[in-house]
Amino acid sequence: MSKLNQRWVTIGRLFVGIFLLMGALWLGKFAGVPVATVQAADTDLVVYGDALASNWQDWSWSSSVNFNNTTPHHAGATAVAVTLQAWAGLSLRAPSPLNASSYNAITFWVHGGASGARQLQLYLQQTDSGSEGTHVNVDAPAGVWTQYTLSMSALGNPSTIARINLQDRSGAAQPTFYVDDITLIGVPPPTGVSGTIHINTTGAATTVDPRLFGTNLPTWLGQTNLENATFRARTAASGLSIIRLPGGSYSNSYGWLSCEQRANQTNALACGSGWESWAARPTDFLNFLKATGKQGMWVVSPNSTPQEAAAVVAFFNAQTTDTTAIGVDSRGFNWQTAGTWAQLRASHGNAAPFGIKLWAFGNEVYGSKPSSGGALCQSWGWEELWTCDGTEYVNGVNGHAGYTAFRNAMRAVDSTIQFGAVGLYPSNDYNNWGNKVLTAAGTTMDYYDIHPYAYTNLPATFAEALAQPETVWPAIRADLNSAFTANAGGRQIPVGATEYNIVAVQENDSGQWMTRAANGLFIADTIGQMIKHGFVMGNQWDLANGRAGNGTEYGLMHVDNNWYRSPQYYVYPLWSRFGSQMLPVTNSLNPATQLSVYGGRIDATTISLIAINKTSASITGTISIDGAGGTLNVSGGSADVVKAVTLSDQAVTYNNVSNPADNLSNAPSLPLGSTGNTVAYVFAPNSITLLRLQTAAVIPPTATATKTPAPPTATATKTPIPPTNTPTKTPVPPTATATKTPVPPTNTPTATATPVSGCLISINNGAVFTKQRTVSVLSNLAGATQMQPSNDGGFANASWQTYQSNLAWTLSDTGQRVATLVVYARFRTANGALLCNGAPVTDDIILDTQAPVVTAAKRSGTQLQIIAEDQPGGSGVAEMEVSTQEDFADVTWAPWQEFVEIAATSDPLHIRVRDGAGNESATVSPAIVLLTPLYLPFVAR
Repeated sequence: MSKLNQRWVTIGRLFVGIFLLMGALWLGKFAGVPVATVQAADTDLVVYGDALASNWQDWSWSSSVNFNNTTPHHAGATAVAVTLQAWAGLSLRAPSPLNASSYNAITFWVHGGASGARQLQLYLQQTDSGSEGTHVNVDAPAGVWTQYTLSMSALGNPSTIARINLQDRSGAAQPTFYVDDITLIGVPPPTGVSGTIHINTTGAATTVDPRLFGTNLPTWLGQTNLENATFRARTAASGLSIIRLPGGSYSNSYGWLSCEQRANQTNALACGSGWESWAARPTDFLNFLKATGKQGMWVVSPNSTPQEAAAVVAFFNAQTTDTTAIGVDSRGFNWQTAGTWAQLRASHGNAAPFGIKLWAFGNEVYGSKPSSGGALCQSWGWEELWTCDGTEYVNGVNGHAGYTAFRNAMRAVDSTIQFGAVGLYPSNDYNNWGNKVLTAAGTTMDYYDIHPYAYTNLPATFAEALAQPETVWPAIRADLNSAFTANAGGRQIPVGATEYNIVAVQENDSGQWMTRAANGLFIADTIGQMIKHGFVMGNQWDLANGRAGNGTEYGLMHVDNNWYRSPQYYVYPLWSRFGSQMLPVTNSLNPATQLSVYGGRIDATTISLIAINKTSASITGTISIDGAGGTLNVSGGSADVVKAVTLSDQAVTYNNVSNPADNLSNAPSLPLGSTGNTVAYVFAPNSITLLRLQTAAVIPPTATATKTPAPPTATATKTPIPPTNTPTKTPVPPTATATKTPVPPTNTPTATATPVSGCLISINNGAVFTKQRTVSVLSNLAGATQMQPSNDGGFANASWQTYQSNLAWTLSDTGQRVATLVVYARFRTANGALLCNGAPVTDDIILDTQAPVVTAAKRSGTQLQIIAEDQPGGSGVAEMEVSTQEDFADVTWAPWQEFVEIAATSDPLHIRVRDGAGNESATVSPAIVLLTPLYLPFVAR
């Protein structure tokens, strides 16, 4: 893989390492001292060499910046020339926030210009609009180049790096100065690394929905490819469960009946733009699913009618004798009965119903073109659909039927189907699309369908990409939870990520990352994160696609290379053997940069572990399994290993076989090689490993974590995926200009109360957050006379007490941080019989004791702008008060918003905010509310 174009830097890595060990705040000013030049190491990230790094952006404010200045320059041919106004700054924005743990320091050179010394300060921002790290003074004497190397600890140990800022600190305009060779110094690959891994069999488990192991299959492959024996055999052996059809954006133009009949049918939607002679038919897809043993998911076109959609449900699912009337559509066409279309299926070779249970209403509808979807659509829209408004999508408009009408018509043919609505992350993007859809259909939709591709433009290094799943998926879940609470009555709607991959737009994958080992590791970690955060469906894009002009390929298999299996293909045989539950696991190694691990339960005596080694060195893990009675003995087991020599490899080995048989039969699992109470296992560099560990003890099942959304009651079927053969997948938004719009903090409204009955408990009546450790544990369990509550899954020091349906309880955590805490409870009857099969019942709640802060405010006339933020993982800024009275006696708490209209007044203002857990910020003093523009930039993503 060709990484970011790296250029020469002027200090050796060993030299940097020595200075970092010295812990210096900044490292010497080597003005005029000749230093040998070496190429940046693989783990380094060159932000500016002779040009700003790919996809980085200039977000400087109140300044003049020239990235092509030729005199003076330090190395190469150019440097950055900067002229600042008072408090202005050079600001370089990363393509997406970087994981700061991947870097030890930042190094750069400055030149003070013709005379004097420039008084500057450098600091990092963790987000676009705040979370500043420590400001470090930087002086740039005139006439010489001076090097600074600032450690991450000196800069405040940020968790992420969104922006690098070099700002005036004098309060006066600065004459032109120069900056060159800006490099983030990477953490060297580990050597001889070891760590400990503990799998907890008694903790709250998360259900592993098999529909998470899905993919997509596009119609443009045609009948011949779908009938290929090698393609079918390798799909059957892949471990995949559900295949989404008929293919991304093509789904919006796919008239199923016209494609099935190989000719466009009167009153039916056409088979695309002249596809009828070659597109794969519904019958071809059905035959492929039957031959490979996979379930299907079908995306119906919103450009059709509810009756045409009901007819395709009948085609796949109905009996030939079904007399259910479908009726006449808005175009005057009579779609007759369900049996009519079942007869068509039978006449084309499939007498029995197939039973597709998962359906979706369109593909990425929010991305419609303005020419077809109207004024709310973005100029870069790519879908040919009739709206970009989430409410219209649900309810219909101007003769077009919406989600609700389609769902009713389709379920009238088969009431067991699940019908998904197109959602979005973040939920307020594309004119508030996701929030509107949830408001209109949140109480009825069967699942919420999102496409969380990792990148539109790839990051600079593989290390950044491999760190991404560990940080992004918790943020996606938090956004969904907030949106569900605010717009769907708190209903925990099942969520499917029906299209995902490392990059959305294949034209931007000029380095062919999707074909390389790094993407295999990325996909493996992504699946683990989806399970961990309660997703019920996941469909990689895609099973086979066709090669792009730049040589990349989305597919798990390559159509033009005899169905060659890419590295990402081998992820699915491992995950499909992981087991039905994910168990709590602790890991002493860094999951973002070293080893990410996921523990699971296969059966009563078998525990699993998937480990992803993201480094170029072997890692020795000491593994133990914690049971109710102590550490369990491992009596044997097996390993399945996918590994590469380097992350850029386009070939991997599977259980040490480079090109296994179609059914993987000549690459059997490897012996474990270690037994006992602890197992030492060496995880190969650049690898994905599944361990299946046999124990002698019977391991009882644990209660599933209550905050995980319940999956739909469909049979195993996964979810949707990407656009057309000319992949216009996710659009590339216009380049950001110097003027940016602030992104308001996410609101976290109060959770809706959840009724409790049976083998369930509820902390604080279903609340998501609490600011104090004293909580109420609610239950309603018939026959219970005693209960045994505990903060410990092993019930250490827990005692039986009289049953209370509303128990006052104190959580055990005392840390001043955001933490998810669990309450465990067992119940028994008067004669001592354990209820709920003796299994502990659990609920969790997030303890958030830290108040948000108001970081800045600006008033212009009657408009007030407030910047406030909560700590990462917190309950979010939810409410605010603005008053001219210090005691806020004249106002009440109002929903948080960044821009507020206020009455015209010259009186000083007082501002405070509080988060979703009820923690109140300090009151901002009147002096902080500025009547003049802030020197800090207000920016958006």
